[in-house]
Amino acid sequence: MAFRKWHTPRSDFIVQSGGHDICVTCQSAQPGESGAGRDASKGHTRRIWRPKTIEGVTFVKNWIVTAGFLTCLAAPMMAADGEMTAAERAYLLDQLEQSKKEMIASIQGVTAAQWKFKPAPAVWSVAECAEHIILAEDYIFSGSQATLKSPAVARLESANAEHDRGLVAVIKDRSKKATAPEPITPSNKFATPADAIREFTVRRDKTIEYVKNTNDALRVHSIDGPLGKMDSYDFLLLLAAHSSRHTAQIREVQANADYPKSLALK
Repeated sequence: MAFRKWHTPRSDFIVQSGGHDICVTCQSAQPGESGAGRDASKGHTRRIWRPKTIEGVTFVKNWIVTAGFLTCLAAPMMAADGEMTAAERAYLLDQLEQSKKEMIASIQGVTAAQWKFKPAPAVWSVAECAEHIILAEDYIFSGSQATLKSPAVARLESANAEHDRGLVAVIKDRSKKATAPEPITPSNKFATPADAIREFTVRRDKTIEYVKNTNDALRVHSIDGPLGKMDSYDFLLLLAAHSSRHTAQIREVQANADYPKSLALK
């Protein structure tokens, strides 16, 4: 729709009514006018702001009472609203930074025997847990990016701080077990803790840099994910909390009574 608008300090507007332009300031009818002019009898400058061809549209101050036009206005507003808030960005970065520190601290200085120790045949070693965390970094990040390619929708009702913190808590809860998908099942890719730390740091730092700088509409693209309806932001929370979940698993292995006690690798 095409609109013409003129501004004045008095913010006079026109209400279209029955083919006449009504000056809101003085309520005088001005048949057939389509531009600005000075009304000497009323002592003010009239400014007309109306659609060229649409009937039945009312302008009152800066509010436009028409569902169709409001929909047009809402589209760019929704896209902007889909970005992370400053608080959401800060919370996600904190989760990423903290889980990075926890994971690195859990494997620094472990020995070769400790690296490979398995409490039971079906239980992962420290090496396997670390590898799983590293492989999951890009795997889950890709899930977040793929979700961004889904059609934009309204921000989920669950997209709030309470839900975000609840989601992180659910992921970290190790009382509920899950089976890793094949692409992130460990296969002894990292011979030493140092190798694992280097690779994890490279991958995690890329994620952190993205979160620091992105303006992607992470909160208005959602899919049915492993934890119900999830938006792109939720997947990034999953990525961070997943690291914490399996760092806790590393600590469980290290707490085992049979965990080797020996000198650290140099």
